[in-house]
Amino acid sequence: MSDLPIGTVTFLFTDIESSTHLLQQLGYQYVTVLTESRRLMRTAFQQFHGYEVDTQGDSFFVAFPCACDAVSAAVLAQRLLFAYSWPEDVMVRVRMGIHTGEPLLLAEGYIGLDVHCAARIMSAGHGGQVLISQATHDLVANNLPVDVSLRDVGEHLLKDLQHSIHLFQVMIPNLPSNFPPLKSLYQAQKGSTTTSELSQQASNLPVAQAQPPTVHALAWSPNRRSIASGGHDRLVRVWKSTTGLTSCLYCGHTSSVTRVVWSPDGQYIASASLNEAVHVWQTMPVEGKTTEQKVSSYDGYVGVISSMIWSPNGACIASSCTGGTETSVRVWEAMTGRVLLTYRGHAYWVRALAWSPNGKLLASGALKEVQV
Repeated sequence: MSDLPIGTVTFLFTDIESSTHLLQQLGYQYVTVLTESRRLMRTAFQQFHGYEVDTQGDSFFVAFPCACDAVSAAVLAQRLLFAYSWPEDVMVRVRMGIHTGEPLLLAEGYIGLDVHCAARIMSAGHGGQVLISQATHDLVANNLPVDVSLRDVGEHLLKDLQHSIHLFQVMIPNLPSNFPPLKSLYQAQKGSTTTSELSQQASNLPVAQAQPPTVHALAWSPNRRSIASGGHDRLVRVWKSTTGLTSCLYCGHTSSVTRVVWSPDGQYIASASLNEAVHVWQTMPVEGKTTEQKVSSYDGYVGVISSMIWSPNGACIASSCTGGTETSVRVWEAMTGRVLLTYRGHAYWVRALAWSPNGKLLASGALKEVQV
């Protein structure tokens, strides 16, 4: 491990897509697939000064001192894999993910979020696809291999990561370039603008034109006359259920809105976003205008809000999140954001909450357990 690069390091993770299917299809000939795919990829890694950190089954974990070398190695590896004559004319497709960071190097190997990030980027892709992070993009964009280009595939929230990552696909001439959507939790709208710009744009648009992008959250008002929605554009919209027109827009979130919940009396909406913030809005529709009647905010979490529910009397909101080591349930005052109670009795992330009808008890559910 002492020979591995330190400081700013670029990680490359690889994995054969549908390897179990290939094994069942080819039987003993799969040994050839595994042996030759390893040989071809190692040829590419070694040519561009890669350090093989780990190999498990059909996967590689490789470190590069230079980000440009990591991309060049991935490009060469894909070309070698694509050109090889595989048994029974099967296609061996390898997905690859690349990310650059500054991890810690211990005796056991690299430690740090950057390692996990690179692995998650790989997992989001498809066989034959090479994905890189924004961090890597910034280092290689002006020094790519000949005829290779980058395609912006947007901002994505990946499994177990608290924050979204901007990803790019490496476009390799004469190799497949069209793939299904990435396997991510959320994708931010391409070309999204800042919150202040969204607010200005929304205030200048006729109501009938203010249509939503991809929607992550919907909730009916208690009187069934309105629908609240939240999505990629970081706005909370209130729609008239009879006309489909937007009656109110709320700005304030800095990332995708993932949850919207009405208060029991329909006078307020609580909304949560990917940046761990919860806002409470007063529902005061003004036709054709963006209103910012924000009552309170709470941003004490360090993960994505997994559950959020108003107390029956509308005075409090209970919420929980997933991410990191956060397993608590918090009850906070809706009008002020002041935390009234923090419950830390769960060993796992809390994903479901439910108040008793009289509001005196709160049930919380996590993996393998429900507590009251």
